[in-house]
Order: sequence, then structure tokens, then C-alpha cells
Amino acid sequence: MDPVPRRTALFSLASLPILIAMARGKEPGVAGSAWTNQLTNLIILSEEAGGYSGFFGYSPAPGAGNLVISITAAAGTDPSGNAYLQGLTTYEVIDGTAPGQILAMNIFDAQISLWFAGTYAGPFTEYAVIGLGINIVDSVPSGSITLNAIGPGGQIQLEAEGGAFINGNPIT
Repeated sequence: MDPVPRRTALFSLASLPILIAMARGKEPGVAGSAWTNQLTNLIILSEEAGGYSGFFGYSPAPGAGNLVISITAAAGTDPSGNAYLQGLTTYEVIDGTAPGQILAMNIFDAQISLWFAGTYAGPFTEYAVIGLGINIVDSVPSGSITLNAIGPGGQIQLEAEGGAFINGNPIT
């Protein structure tokens, strides 16, 4: 007997609630919403370079200050007034701050960056960047990582239980 492939087993387990609901003659879905669970093999999202276009996730529902994730080709503002950044971005209201202050983590153009906005409507200001790159010297690629803390109080802090090293030399 051939073993069940892991992907098939996971798919079967994930489908169990849907299959039970269908067996009971009910439409599978999420309670209290218009969303239904539908399985698909491929989703293609075609975006315009500008305007309100992309993939957006909200919690608990679409609305001002409820944007939690976006994947977009260009920065903009959604119909609820939430500013969003270009690329893959998660948004979080900063606890203990004035209402609406937002911290965003963005991945775009081989960089991971942290952004801040005073309100959900923006504008966002970039404060920290981790840049990833490939340098090619004499046809030989080598990787590079750039750390950039932006602003007058910016700091780069390295901590490691076993110590921090650059080129094998300890940093003190």
C-alpha cells in the first residue's frame, strides 16, 4: 500500500469541516459573514499601476483603521481612507499610543522596512531598513546586507547570547 502524500493528508484534514457541513445539507461558510469557503488551485490578481488595486485584508471588517495587510503594485489609499504602501505590507495599531498610530512592516524591492504613520490615513515615514543585495564582481556573485536606522535617534543594535562578530572578530 502506498503511503498517503503529506499534501493530500493536509488537504483532507483542512477540508473536513467543509465536507461535514455539505453532508448535513448546509452551505459551508464563516458564521455571520457573506464569506464562503471555496477551494481553488490558482488565484491570479491583475493589478493596475495606480488607483485602488491589489489584495487587502481587514480586521474585523473593511473600514477606517482596520487594514491589516496589503499586497499592491503601487501605494495609495483604499475607499475607507486607509493609506497603504507599495509591496507586501502588514499594519498594526501601536498599543498605548494616540488612536490610529500605525506601524507597518513592508517588503518591497529586496528590502524589509519599518514605517510609521500618525493616523491610518498616513502619510507613512520610513524609519528602518534591512536591504538585501547581490554584488557581482568579476562575474562572481556575493550577497550583501545593509542595515539603516533612519532619523536623529536611529540606532543599530546587535545582540547575541554567544557574542556579536564581524568577519570573525568580536564586537564590544
